[in-house]
Amino acid sequence: MEEERHPENGSTNCLVNRTRDGSWGQAAGMAVAVSKSSVDIPATGGSTLCSGFIDTASRQADCSNSYAYYAGPVRIYAPNSCISFGARVNTGGWIEHAKWANRHCG
Repeated sequence: MEEERHPENGSTNCLVNRTRDGSWGQAAGMAVAVSKSSVDIPATGGSTLCSGFIDTASRQADCSNSYAYYAGPVRIYAPNSCISFGARVNTGGWIEHAKWANRHCG
């Protein structure tokens, strides 16, 4: 699992979750989510990243059980804010979920 963050104009954050190396194209499902509030991103572990997640102007997610290469991009406008984000990869029944809270403050 690898996350990419691309500051587009200094105020918009864009994230993509993609596989690489031996897992390229092998995922059975992937997700990526970003929010201005760390409460919106579930804790690391399990597969609940997108459960009950509703997109708003300050939080966005891209979740699917059919993505094999990447999920996203997701974007939020977050000037003078910290962002939190999470990513999930399901590879043949093994699920990896990670969370990063209050990062990329600016």
